[in-house]
Amino acid sequence: MEDEPSVLETEDLRFLALCAALLLAALAVRALVYVALRPWRAATPAPFPLGRYDVAMLTGGFGRVVASALAGLADAGAVTLHPGAASEIRPAPQAPPPRDPVQAQVLGLLPGCPNGQRLAEAFSRTAVATELKSKLVSSGIMLPHRWRFVLGRWCTGALFVVAMAATVAAQWGEGPQDEFAALLFLELIMWAVSGMLCRSWFPLTMSRQGEALVSGLQQTVQEISSAGRTGDAERDVADVPGTEGWRLEPGWADSPAGRVALKGWDEYRDRWGQPIPLEFWAVLPGNVIRTAEEHRRRSLLYRTLGVVCGVLAIPCAVLTFSVAVWAGPFWLLLASAGARCATLARKHGAAARRVPPHVVHGPGVPYTGPSYPYRPGVLYLRSFAHHDAPLERTAPWQNVKTALLGSRTSYVEELVHVLGAFGPPIAIGNPGAALPALGPAQYFVPPGPGHEGPGGPLERWQAEVLRLMDGSALVVVAAGLGEGLLWEFRQAASRLPPHRLVVVVPLDHAEYGLFREHAGGCFRRGLPADTREPDRRGETGHALIYFEHDWTPRFVGFADHPLLQLHLGRVATRFSVRRYRNQIAHAMYPVFRANGARWPGTEIPVPFGRAARQRVVTGVSLGFAGILLVVGGPLLAYVLSLLL
Repeated sequence: MEDEPSVLETEDLRFLALCAALLLAALAVRALVYVALRPWRAATPAPFPLGRYDVAMLTGGFGRVVASALAGLADAGAVTLHPGAASEIRPAPQAPPPRDPVQAQVLGLLPGCPNGQRLAEAFSRTAVATELKSKLVSSGIMLPHRWRFVLGRWCTGALFVVAMAATVAAQWGEGPQDEFAALLFLELIMWAVSGMLCRSWFPLTMSRQGEALVSGLQQTVQEISSAGRTGDAERDVADVPGTEGWRLEPGWADSPAGRVALKGWDEYRDRWGQPIPLEFWAVLPGNVIRTAEEHRRRSLLYRTLGVVCGVLAIPCAVLTFSVAVWAGPFWLLLASAGARCATLARKHGAAARRVPPHVVHGPGVPYTGPSYPYRPGVLYLRSFAHHDAPLERTAPWQNVKTALLGSRTSYVEELVHVLGAFGPPIAIGNPGAALPALGPAQYFVPPGPGHEGPGGPLERWQAEVLRLMDGSALVVVAAGLGEGLLWEFRQAASRLPPHRLVVVVPLDHAEYGLFREHAGGCFRRGLPADTREPDRRGETGHALIYFEHDWTPRFVGFADHPLLQLHLGRVATRFSVRRYRNQIAHAMYPVFRANGARWPGTEIPVPFGRAARQRVVTGVSLGFAGILLVVGGPLLAYVLSLLL
């Protein structure tokens, strides 16, 4: 008997050919319109000297123009940057008005725009933006916004939608459902690829002269980036071959604002040479202030969506491992989306329960600190200037469980669970964030001046950090860079005994090297070298640093699959299937012993290894071994019975 054909070997594959032919026809029509509508003007040098706003308009549109203007305002002291605050970019008080018309326009629009997307949209409607674009249009660099160009973009874009709709209509009801779903998935991929090719190859926004300039600018960016990697960081734009015909205005390209015009806001650096991450530039900014009722509704909505995605992911997983391999991408996509929805539901739920702190002091009255009603067991500190994404990452193999049950499977949530033996963990929340971070309970301190400290006047959050630091059984600090975080490291090293301080390292090798260079001076014996090795996937896991009684630092990487460990005459192991929790618990075992806290596992005293310091044996945890024994034992016995 002949084998039955698979899903993608049937005669209905002609629908794939039909879809490809229609999409290629739409792409050909767009190419003809692209060639016909643009003037046949040869690529010549720039007709006028290009300034940084002209270059920003060519490389990134009005958003890049606004970013370059804000970088210039920040260099001039006209705006201040507050990463993690409610308003991250604020006009500086008593600053002289800028003479640059673009900067003056952006500075005037800044207070009424909560994020960069709104600011770019508002700037694009101003007379300054119109004049900037008109100059490029009149010189033949950009295409005008006339009806034939707009009609060409819309009509050719509609052809791709028509091609997809015609293909779906032709194959509707012509075969089994699994075959239809598989073909539809492949056709959607073809449609997305053709759309991206259309936007990148035939944009209908630049003339031939403008495309030549943009191509040269992109090549220049690559040249400068490669020069920075090879040590020639001082290389200027004018030093790159081929830029003589651009007629660049002198002096702007080597400034931070000029670098932003060429490469975007990520090129703007702090004094440590690191990018300044701002939620202000996010595509979907989260700095929108909502009421508690709105947060509750969104929490319920995301929780429902997470459960729906988790329920739909289960049959897709069954189909993937049984009869339909094509369901695998749907399974992974639904599981990831469900886990993300569950995370957002927890964040919105925490935001709905957050009560704004009550301020009981008046102007000129010294602030004594809010009365936190409990003695925190663990104080968790991190920099507001950097995102919590590395520690908020969830375990991908538990996405379905997270989506269905809302399980707390991220690194920081597992860290909170392990640290529960010391008492309730608490963190100083970011008062400007619309959604609180995952992990410890968030305690929000209103901004403002505090009281006089040993080293001078303290801000309100600094006074509260010192009060909580003195009363905590353990202080855990996430490594990073920032003025506030370095101040916290200095205070912790001077006020705490070494066994009460732990540093979590969610950084890669390069980031940790920079952190060690700048924060090592806060500790008596500095910080240790990074001893982590990439795993089989080429990734570098997280780590932590603890300190011995004489402040000798110990760097401990999170073992991939810790089975047991030997530490100062004791063998410790855990019966658990939570991989992240196992990693953190084994890495923190010396901290538990130094503080006399009960470790969440089994400890066995042995008469050997009394001088051994945390020798971890990796393998399969006892929990996974038990599951394999229960599930795999009967299966193995059944296979052996068939063979024998």
